[in-house]
Amino acid sequence: MDTRPISDWGLASKDSLPVRKTRSCHLLLRPCHAPLTGNPLCMTRPQVLDLYFMDARCKLIELAAFLDRVDRASGDADFRLAVFNKAMQHLADGKPERAESVLRAFSDPTSTPIEKAPGKGAVGAWPGVA
Repeated sequence: MDTRPISDWGLASKDSLPVRKTRSCHLLLRPCHAPLTGNPLCMTRPQVLDLYFMDARCKLIELAAFLDRVDRASGDADFRLAVFNKAMQHLADGKPERAESVLRAFSDPTSTPIEKAPGKGAVGAWPGVA
């Protein structure tokens, strides 16, 4: 994690940084919307790992536990598990914009509205029926 004082980041003030709210604290984030080109606002890979690794690790363990529960459960899986597995393939493909690919795997690609909702609420995945 970058331990330099905010004044050394080349910013006018700490108010120009977005804040990430976590369970127990607020972390100042240094945005990086462009490739690293000496921009003092971009985090390095070690800084990103320092900031996000434990949170991502926790989420990955939760995903593994979810899949273990699904495997131990009886009955047939529905379309949601197939969509989930398809979305997880995007995590390992190494291509950029994985978050967008995962979101698209769960999303309805059609543009025309349906006449009537098939149920009371959202199920989190598109069943693939237009």
